[in-house]
Amino acid sequence: MSVPFRNTSLLRRGGDLGRDKGRLDPEVPEGDAIILVVEKDQAELDRLSNLLEAWDYQVVRADDGKQALRMVRKAKPALVVTSLELSGLTGIELCEKIKNDEETAHIPCICVAFPEEIANAEIPTGLFTGECLHKPVSARLFKKHIKLAFKASRPKEPSPAVAGDGGVTEIDRYLEEYEQQKLKKQSKPGRKKAAKKKASKKTTKKKVTKQAAKKNQTARKKVLPVPVTPAPPLGPTGIDDILEEFGLKPSQKSVPSKQARPEPEYSVPRKQNRPRVEYSELDLARLDLQQMRGQESVNLPDPSDLYDESQAFVLDSIRKADRGEGPDVEAAGKLVGSLGASLDSSIDLLLKSTDRAQPFSLSNHCVNVAVFGMTMAKTSNFDDESLQKVGVAALLHEIGAVKLPQNLIYKEGGLNRNEVELLRQRPQQSADILRSLGPDYSWLVEIVSQVYERENGAGFPLGLPGNAIVEEAKILGVADIFEACIHVRPYRAAMTGYEALRQLTSDGVKLFSDRIVKSLMNSFTLYPYNEYVKLNSGEIGQVVEVNRHNLFRPVVRILYDRQGNRVQEMRTADLGENASLFISQAITVDALPQSR
Repeated sequence: MSVPFRNTSLLRRGGDLGRDKGRLDPEVPEGDAIILVVEKDQAELDRLSNLLEAWDYQVVRADDGKQALRMVRKAKPALVVTSLELSGLTGIELCEKIKNDEETAHIPCICVAFPEEIANAEIPTGLFTGECLHKPVSARLFKKHIKLAFKASRPKEPSPAVAGDGGVTEIDRYLEEYEQQKLKKQSKPGRKKAAKKKASKKTTKKKVTKQAAKKNQTARKKVLPVPVTPAPPLGPTGIDDILEEFGLKPSQKSVPSKQARPEPEYSVPRKQNRPRVEYSELDLARLDLQQMRGQESVNLPDPSDLYDESQAFVLDSIRKADRGEGPDVEAAGKLVGSLGASLDSSIDLLLKSTDRAQPFSLSNHCVNVAVFGMTMAKTSNFDDESLQKVGVAALLHEIGAVKLPQNLIYKEGGLNRNEVELLRQRPQQSADILRSLGPDYSWLVEIVSQVYERENGAGFPLGLPGNAIVEEAKILGVADIFEACIHVRPYRAAMTGYEALRQLTSDGVKLFSDRIVKSLMNSFTLYPYNEYVKLNSGEIGQVVEVNRHNLFRPVVRILYDRQGNRVQEMRTADLGENASLFISQAITVDALPQSR
């Protein structure tokens, strides 16, 4: 079974540089071509520059729009690669000035930016060569667009050489034109020396290219192309691992656990007197932030009470299903009303649901999906009735797990085909349990049975296309995957929220509606609550408040200084108000200094 969702460009990028250093691509100009790379993110600037240098280009770097414009006029690069968000001048303003200047109008421009930047920008037609590339662009796609840009900027000439043309290709013509431009700028003595040097090179090159052409023709007849082995995914966790949990990626392997697997929580009696959870440091940071901004100080509600009550409801519903009884949907409705009111008044529930240290259990998974799904539904302006349906369906969408073997949900390691097939029966089993409630709850049966259906028809159990899936199920389908991405499982580490959102919004196979994925992005931004991030200052912090007006600039509580030492005084940095600070990367809890 093929994988229906795989962002190969993101998962391959670590091995691109090493492979491409050893390749020779005769269609790409090498040696003399100057390319200007304009990018304010130093890590991305280094990555793109290293790729270009590995392909034998001369690279000029700039991190400011005005600085880049001066370099264009001075260096006259053959190509400009720019992002959209720059200081001084935006990427669009920079390229407009380049195109409006007669001396630089011929220089092609390529745009490499985040999808949300491209979506929100008004890009004039024809300003950039080809389509705008999404960060982080794969080496293969980047090289392809460079070749297209050079080809598009070249004057129209006869097609590449045929026999008798001396083996001269369009790339040879481009190099010759580029050398002629350099000769015009040299002094007269310099021109003579350069001309002699060029003539000797040209004579040698013609002999070599004729011999190479004959060898290539013979080689093509005898040697088959050698397949290139793709680079392995970066890190232990990717979107494929997440999909495997939901039965969307069958695996041939089954890794036995060396440790005793925990029993499913619905078989363990719930303790009646659970200790109350103390206020976390994030709660205190939130209160401190309110006081700094002069907001009215309010008593912080303990999110554990409502969260634990919701968990208890999920467990009780699973136990009832095990006895052949239906869940109490009215009680679920009251809980969902309380959850909605809590989400309206504070971010405490979101902080609780996005806690990266949260251990995996079926009940907290369902409650997290309810919180995420209701947040997305509010962002999408669902009416009260639809919002209620989303919350109730989220709490009950895994009730069919009671029909699965005891240890399957908590299994460590990969899943074999039989186990995948069992997982794929889960939505139908949940729907069968809820169907016993009668026709009044047919809407609940419909939503729960469609949570794992996908926009392109690659889901299960019925393989419905997007126009046949109800909106509430679409919301929960995305929330379910996102919740699984950012939380740890017994057999894998968690992904960062940034990476999860990047992969879910990639240009791979379309599993979800663009509109629904956009509501996820608008609800959590690129750096969700509790995300660990590293700033350009070297400090490491945790997101305590998102900025819905700027996806890249949340409020961050500083945890470690630039030397990696735990800070003594609690302080927050509002990146929306501090232009000199920005996030250089999102990191997992394992990458924190104390975990090394």
